[in-house]
Amino acid sequence: MKESYEIFADTVQILMESTPKGVKLDEIYKSVKSLPGIRNLHHAHVWQFGERQINFKGHIDLNKDIPISESEKLRQEVESLLRDKFGIQHVMIQMEYEGCPGTGLIRDTRSQFI
Repeated sequence: MKESYEIFADTVQILMESTPKGVKLDEIYKSVKSLPGIRNLHHAHVWQFGERQINFKGHIDLNKDIPISESEKLRQEVESLLRDKFGIQHVMIQMEYEGCPGTGLIRDTRSQFI
Protein backbone atom coordinates (compact mmCIF):
# COMPACT_ATOMS: atom_id res chain seq x y z
CA MET A 1 0.00 0.00 0.00
CA LYS A 2 2.82 2.42 0.91
CA GLU A 3 4.55 1.80 -2.45
CA SER A 4 1.30 2.45 -4.31
CA TYR A 5 0.85 5.75 -2.50
CA GLU A 6 4.40 6.86 -3.39
CA ILE A 7 3.85 6.02 -7.07
CA PHE A 8 0.51 7.86 -7.01
CA ALA A 9 2.05 10.91 -5.29
CA ASP A 10 4.93 11.04 -7.80
CA THR A 11 2.47 10.74 -10.69
CA VAL A 12 0.33 13.60 -9.39
CA GLN A 13 3.44 15.74 -8.95
CA ILE A 14 4.45 15.12 -12.58
CA LEU A 15 0.94 15.75 -13.94
CA MET A 16 0.62 18.99 -11.96
CA GLU A 17 4.03 20.14 -13.29
CA SER A 18 5.29 20.70 -9.76
CA THR A 19 8.92 21.48 -9.07
CA PRO A 20 10.65 18.11 -8.65
CA LYS A 21 11.83 17.05 -5.21
CA GLY A 22 15.35 18.19 -4.51
CA VAL A 23 15.34 21.06 -7.03
CA LYS A 24 16.05 24.36 -5.31
CA LEU A 25 15.08 27.39 -7.38
CA ASP A 26 17.14 29.73 -5.21
CA GLU A 27 20.30 27.74 -6.01
CA ILE A 28 19.46 27.81 -9.72
CA TYR A 29 18.88 31.56 -9.49
CA LYS A 30 22.22 32.21 -7.75
CA SER A 31 24.14 30.02 -10.20
CA VAL A 32 22.60 31.57 -13.31
CA LYS A 33 22.91 35.12 -11.95
CA SER A 34 26.61 34.53 -11.22
CA LEU A 35 27.37 34.21 -14.94
CA PRO A 36 28.91 37.36 -16.46
CA GLY A 37 26.40 39.47 -18.35
CA ILE A 38 23.27 38.31 -16.52
CA ARG A 39 21.32 40.80 -14.41
CA ASN A 40 18.64 38.41 -13.17
CA LEU A 41 16.51 35.35 -13.76
CA HIS A 42 12.73 35.60 -13.44
CA HIS A 43 9.48 33.86 -14.42
CA ALA A 44 11.29 30.58 -13.72
CA HIS A 45 9.53 27.24 -13.76
CA VAL A 46 11.08 23.78 -13.28
CA TRP A 47 9.01 20.69 -13.78
CA GLN A 48 9.38 17.00 -14.49
CA PHE A 49 8.22 15.15 -17.59
CA GLY A 50 8.10 11.42 -17.01
CA GLU A 51 10.32 9.68 -14.51
CA ARG A 52 13.62 11.28 -15.44
CA GLN A 53 13.35 14.33 -17.69
CA ILE A 54 13.53 17.66 -15.86
CA ASN A 55 12.56 20.80 -17.77
CA PHE A 56 13.28 24.47 -17.17
CA LYS A 57 11.87 27.67 -18.59
CA GLY A 58 12.65 31.20 -17.58
CA HIS A 59 13.46 34.75 -18.60
CA ILE A 60 17.01 36.06 -18.34
CA ASP A 61 17.51 39.82 -18.13
CA LEU A 62 20.90 40.84 -19.55
CA ASN A 63 23.13 43.57 -18.12
CA LYS A 64 23.38 45.29 -21.48
CA ASP A 65 21.89 45.22 -24.95
CA ILE A 66 24.00 42.72 -26.91
CA PRO A 67 23.86 41.16 -30.39
CA ILE A 68 21.94 37.91 -30.86
CA SER A 69 25.19 36.04 -31.52
CA GLU A 70 26.51 37.00 -28.07
CA SER A 71 23.22 36.17 -26.35
CA GLU A 72 23.29 32.75 -28.04
CA LYS A 73 26.69 32.02 -26.48
CA LEU A 74 25.33 33.07 -23.09
CA ARG A 75 22.23 30.93 -23.59
CA GLN A 76 24.46 27.93 -24.28
CA GLU A 77 26.42 28.65 -21.07
CA VAL A 78 23.21 28.73 -19.06
CA GLU A 79 21.98 25.54 -20.67
CA SER A 80 25.28 23.75 -19.88
CA LEU A 81 25.20 25.02 -16.29
CA LEU A 82 21.63 23.79 -15.76
CA ARG A 83 22.41 20.41 -17.32
CA ASP A 84 25.73 19.80 -15.57
CA LYS A 85 24.97 21.20 -12.10
CA PHE A 86 21.23 20.53 -11.74
CA GLY A 87 20.51 17.63 -14.13
CA ILE A 88 18.05 19.63 -16.22
CA GLN A 89 17.76 18.09 -19.68
CA HIS A 90 15.42 20.48 -21.51
CA VAL A 91 15.91 24.26 -21.24
CA MET A 92 13.79 27.07 -22.70
CA ILE A 93 15.16 30.55 -22.13
CA GLN A 94 13.83 33.93 -23.14
CA MET A 95 16.65 36.48 -23.29
CA GLU A 96 15.69 40.08 -22.48
CA TYR A 97 17.18 43.47 -21.92
CA GLU A 98 14.96 45.45 -19.54
CA GLY A 99 12.03 43.41 -20.86
CA CYS A 100 10.03 42.65 -17.72
CA PRO A 101 10.40 45.40 -15.11
CA GLY A 102 9.43 44.64 -11.51
CA THR A 103 9.57 40.86 -11.74
CA GLY A 104 10.62 38.26 -9.22
CA LEU A 105 12.00 34.77 -9.61
CA ILE A 106 8.50 33.28 -9.70
CA ARG A 107 5.50 35.18 -11.04
CA ASP A 108 2.43 34.96 -8.81
CA THR A 109 -0.50 34.58 -11.21
CA ARG A 110 -3.10 33.76 -8.56
CA SER A 111 -4.35 37.35 -8.41
CA GLN A 112 -5.41 37.12 -12.06
CA PHE A 113 -8.07 34.59 -11.14
CA ILE A 114 -9.47 36.22 -7.98
